[in-house]
Amino acid sequence: MSPIVFSMTVKFFLLAFCLALMLALLFWQHWTQSKRFSEQQRQSELLDGCFYGNPLPTTVTSVESGKFLLVNNVFETEFGWSNSFVAGKTLKEIGLWHEHFKRDEYVQKIKERGWLKMFPMELQNARGQLYYANVNASLFSYQGEAAIISVITDRAVFRQMEESILAKSRRFQVLFENIRQGIARVDRYGYFVECNRMFCEELGYSMEELQRLRPENITPPQWHERDEQIWREETLARGWSDSHEKEQIKKDGTVYPVEVQFYTYADAQGRYDGYWGFVQDISGRKHEEETLHSLAYCDQLTGLPNRILFQDRITHAIGRAQRGSYSIALLYIDLDRFKNINDTLGIQMGNALLKVVAEQLGKLLRSGDSLARMGGDEFSILLEEQVTPQGVSIIAERIVAFFEHPIVVMDQEIYITASIGISLYPEDSDTAEALLSQADLAMFKAKELGRNTWQFFEKSIRQNVSERLQLENSLRHALQRHELDVYYQPQIDIVNDKLVGVEALVRWNHPEFGLLLPDRFIPLAEDMGIITSVGAWVIQEACRQLAQWRAAGFLVPRMVVNLSAQQLERASLVELVARQLEINSLEPGMLELEITESMLMRQSGRIMEVLHSLRDLGVSLAIDDFGTGYSSLGYLKRLPVRHLKVDSSFVRDIGKDSGDEAIIRAIIAMSNSLGLEVVAEGVEHAEQSSFLRAEGCRYAQGFFYAHPTPANTLLSGWKDREQKKEV
Repeated sequence: MSPIVFSMTVKFFLLAFCLALMLALLFWQHWTQSKRFSEQQRQSELLDGCFYGNPLPTTVTSVESGKFLLVNNVFETEFGWSNSFVAGKTLKEIGLWHEHFKRDEYVQKIKERGWLKMFPMELQNARGQLYYANVNASLFSYQGEAAIISVITDRAVFRQMEESILAKSRRFQVLFENIRQGIARVDRYGYFVECNRMFCEELGYSMEELQRLRPENITPPQWHERDEQIWREETLARGWSDSHEKEQIKKDGTVYPVEVQFYTYADAQGRYDGYWGFVQDISGRKHEEETLHSLAYCDQLTGLPNRILFQDRITHAIGRAQRGSYSIALLYIDLDRFKNINDTLGIQMGNALLKVVAEQLGKLLRSGDSLARMGGDEFSILLEEQVTPQGVSIIAERIVAFFEHPIVVMDQEIYITASIGISLYPEDSDTAEALLSQADLAMFKAKELGRNTWQFFEKSIRQNVSERLQLENSLRHALQRHELDVYYQPQIDIVNDKLVGVEALVRWNHPEFGLLLPDRFIPLAEDMGIITSVGAWVIQEACRQLAQWRAAGFLVPRMVVNLSAQQLERASLVELVARQLEINSLEPGMLELEITESMLMRQSGRIMEVLHSLRDLGVSLAIDDFGTGYSSLGYLKRLPVRHLKVDSSFVRDIGKDSGDEAIIRAIIAMSNSLGLEVVAEGVEHAEQSSFLRAEGCRYAQGFFYAHPTPANTLLSGWKDREQKKEV
C-alpha cells in the first residue's frame, strides 16, 4: 500500500471514531437528562400525592444534616412554624424534637428498613406544647439528596379510634342481644358457637344446650336436602344466600315457619371458618297470608271456593281431561226468588239459608266433585269422575229433588227452589270462562222454562242471549222513538158486573220482534237503570188517558199503575204523581199505585216515607202478587194500603188444587179483618169467577172479563158491552 493511501485510511478511521464518540456522548447526555427528568417527575408526583395533598402534618428532612427541606401547610397550621422559617434549620434548632429523642438511632432504623411505621414520638410545637404522635417515615431522594418524608399523626386520634371501636363493639353486643331477630354463629364443624337471646327464646333452648347441637338438630328432616342444596349452590359459592323460608323445631317439638339467610366468615388467613345465620319467625306473616288467601279465594260466608279459585280449578280440570281424554261437567245453580227471602225475612235469615244450602249441596256430591259459591245466591259444581249426560242429569235431578222439601233455618221452615244450567267439556267449550258462561246461560233458560228445573246448554240459548243484548240496545231509545204503548185491562165488580177500574199495562212495539209484553223488557229496564224513566212515562200517559176518557163521558172510577222498586225508593215519585194529577185535573183517589209484597217487606225507611206521602196526597195503594211473600198480619195493619191483589198463581189452580183454594180463603178472611178489599187477578174461567164470588171476593180481572187492549179499543168495546147489557 502506498504511503498516501495508508495516510488517507488512517484519517478516515480517526474521523469515524470521533463521530461515534460524539454520538455516544450525545446519547449519554440525553439519557441522563431523561433519567433526571423522570426522577424529578416521580418526586413531583410523590410530593403532590403524599406531601401537598396529605391531610396530616408532613415534613421532608435531610438524612445527613437533619435540616428541614420542606413542610406542608397542615404542618404550619398544627405546629405553628412556617415553611420559610424552618427551611435550612435542623430539627433541634427549632425545638421540634423532645430533648430525650435520639435522632441517630431513628435515622439508622430508617436506613436499615427504608421505612418506619407507627413510630411513637413526643414532639413539641412552637408554643412549647407536647404533641404525642405516631410517625410514618420513608426514605426517598429529594433534589439529588437523601431525604426522609415523615407523616405525623396525633396519637389522640388513634385513642379516639380505639375508643370508637370499643364503643361500636359494645353497641353491637347490645344490638346482638336485643334485636328482635334470631342470630346464630356456626363454626366450620357445623356446631352452634354463639346465639343471641331471641334465637334461644324462640327455640326454647339455653345457650349451653345449643352449643351441643347442630342446625340439622332443630330442622325437620324434609328440609335437610334442600338446606344442603342452598348451602352448596348459594352460600359457599357467593359467601351469602338469599332469604329462604323453612321450618324449625322448638325444644317442645313445635314446628314453626321461619325465614333464614346465611353469611360466611373467614379466619385471619382468609379461610372459611363458619357462617352467621339470621332467622326470623314468620308465623304471624304466614297467618296473615293465609287470611289474605282466604279473603281472595274463599267465600267468607260459606267457606267455599269463590269464583276466582273455582275458575282456576276448572282450568286445571280441563288440562287433566285433555290428557286423560275424558269429559267434565259444570252445573250452575241459582236459587229461585231468593231476593224475596232477603226482602221479607231479612238478610240474616238469607245468609243463614245460603250456609245451609252450601252444606247440604256438599253432601249430595261425590268425593271427587267440587262446589263453589259464585256470588249472591249462585253456586257451581265441577264434576270430573265418570261424566256422561245421563249421569249429570241424575245429579241435577237429585239437587232439584232436595229443594222440594222445606229447609229448616233458625227453627223456621223455608220453601225455595233452584234452577240449574249445565255445560260439558269438550262438547260445549274448552275454556273455563266459556264453560261457566254457557252453564250460566243454560241456567237462565231453566228459569224461562218455569224454574225449579235443569237445562243443558244449547247453541239456541246463545241466540236468546244475543236477542237480549239487542233488546237492551233498542230499549235505551224506545221512549225517544215512541215505541212504548199502554194497554188497559178492566177490573170488574163480579157481584154486579160493573167496571170499577182499569190497570195500565205497558207494551213495547219493537220494530223487529213485534209487540213485547212487560216480562220481556221490564226486567231489562230495571237492570239497565232506566225503569224510573219508563215508569214515569207510564204514570204520565195513564193520567192523561184517564182525563181524556172522562172528558169523553167514559167515567172510569180509578186508574191502576204498577210501580217498580227503584221508583218507590225515590222521593221524586210523590212530586211526579202530584204534578200529573194537577195537570190532568184528577182527584187523587182516582189513581191507585200497585207495589209488590216483596217491595213492602224491605221495610226501608225511604219506602215507608214515600208510601205515607202518597197516602197523605190521597192516592190509593194496593199490594200486588199477594201471597207470594211472607207478610204478617201485624205488619199489614201498619201499611197505608187499600187493596190486596191475589196472585194469579193461586187463582190458576182453583178447582184443581185445594191448597191454593185454602190460601185464597185465608187471604179474603184476613183482608176482611183488616178492612181491605181483595182483587183477584188472572181469572180465565167461569168456574174461577164463581168460586171467588162465593168466597166473598168482590173484585177481579182477567181474560174471562177482558183482555188488555189499547185505549180506543177498550172504550169502544166497553160501550158495546154496556149496550148489550141494556138490550
